Amino acid sequence: MNCPACRAEVESRPLHRYSTSQAAAHFCPPSRDADRFARLQAAVRRIWNADAAEVFVCQGCGFGFGWPHVGGDEEYYSILHEQAGYPSDRWEYRLTNSKVLSRWPAGGAILDVGTGDGSFLKRLGPAWTRHATEGSDTTRERLRREGIRCFGSTTDAVAEAAGTFQAVTMFQVLEHVAAFDDLLADCRSLLRPGGVIAISVPLAQAMFDQERLTGCQDMIPNHINKWSPEALAVVLRRAGFEPEPAIVEPGSVREGLYRASLMTRAQAASSPGSLASRAYGIRSRPARIAVLAALSGGNLLASLPSLPALMTGSSFLMIGHKPAPTG
Repeated sequence: MNCPACRAEVESRPLHRYSTSQAAAHFCPPSRDADRFARLQAAVRRIWNADAAEVFVCQGCGFGFGWPHVGGDEEYYSILHEQAGYPSDRWEYRLTNSKVLSRWPAGGAILDVGTGDGSFLKRLGPAWTRHATEGSDTTRERLRREGIRCFGSTTDAVAEAAGTFQAVTMFQVLEHVAAFDDLLADCRSLLRPGGVIAISVPLAQAMFDQERLTGCQDMIPNHINKWSPEALAVVLRRAGFEPEPAIVEPGSVREGLYRASLMTRAQAASSPGSLASRAYGIRSRPARIAVLAALSGGNLLASLPSLPALMTGSSFLMIGHKPAPTG
């Protein structure tokens, strides 16, 4: 087997092995919603074409990846997002504004890949012509009503708008995409010469530390890729970009507290008879929240010795340049 990022042979044993039941319970314990759990498990089994999958780590570039190396599809994410939303703010939004968009004071054209509800684009001023890719027909129509031109995919965008954009952004997307070489090739085609791509992803080592300290997994096939800065730089160069050094998310007490609270979710996913699992089965939302908060408080106390390690940044941003012609 070869590393999908640096393509070196991977000889190590798997870091993890997950069953379809574990992969589904991570996001929806059976006690919370038995029907949704069953649908998730069936979707994962179809994606893997097996009852289990493994995670490997490349010793050369630090890239972690699920095997089989295939990410979630539209059906999988439609089930996953039944109880999920989009964050309205991320640390990398502000950084991208200051490190990337400031290079064009007069504005220009920007494309946000996998934009979700368009939170980043909505923060931009009128100098920027806003474009996005988004897989959901419903979401695309809503964004269009808000003045954002939407494509169904980067392939569609290339067909209509190659060489158009000063900037392409991709926030917390590339960890989900198995065919990342194709996606990055599209992004390069979409940029003007001298254009810039800004990519944020979870930091592989932070995710491995989180798994070790809290038991909460960075689960496949959702996060099929676990990016190190070294691995992302490799694939950006292969796609024809010149990457800048990675910028790691600043650590914070808030980050540590959040990641420590994931212990409760891990307990519910791994132990069907646990208090956490039974708490997720409480039908009254206020009562469920109160019980889960109490359990999380106990887990937080238990994790205090690990809090400094959990407070470190859990993602990073990398900027890549499409070279301009010389001469």
